[in-house]
Order: sequence, then C-alpha cells, then structure tokens
Amino acid sequence: ILHYFHGRQERTLVVQLGWLIDLLEGAPEEERRGHARPLERAIGDFLAQMPFETAGRGSLRERHRRLLEAHGLDAHRHGTQKGQNTPNQRG
Repeated sequence: ILHYFHGRQERTLVVQLGWLIDLLEGAPEEERRGHARPLERAIGDFLAQMPFETAGRGSLRERHRRLLEAHGLDAHRHGTQKGQNTPNQRG
C-alpha cells in the first residue's frame, strides 16, 4: 500500500485516513466493539509502517496529526496545505 500511495497519492490517503478516524470516533460503542476495533488496529498498524514519526505513542488522532504535519498539511484544516484556505472559507 505504501508504494502505491507514494508521493502525491499518499497525501490523498493521509487526508482520507482522517475522515475515517472521524467516523470511527463517532461510532456508537457497540459498533466500536464489533466492527470498528479491527479497523482501528489496521489503521494503527498502517501508521506504524509510515516513514515518519507516526509510529510513536498516542491516539490514532495524534498519530494522524503528526502524519499530516510530516506531509506539510494543516491538521486543523482537514488536510489543506499550510496557509491555504479550506473550500468553505473566503478571503
């Protein structure tokens, strides 16, 4: 997977991982116990394989934030490049 998403496509995957983490964190507890836990583990395993400082400790959200920053993306603006406006912002 890492070879496939190398470079520009990797950035797309990084942003989409954030959306997936948002969905997982918002899932009801019974879904998290059943279907979401294996997916959370798979995302954690994937982040651990990334060639950046994402394998360290912390929640999936913290590790994902570090991965966004390693790609020069703004973790607080849903993966836009730093200094760039989000699509919903003007000015």
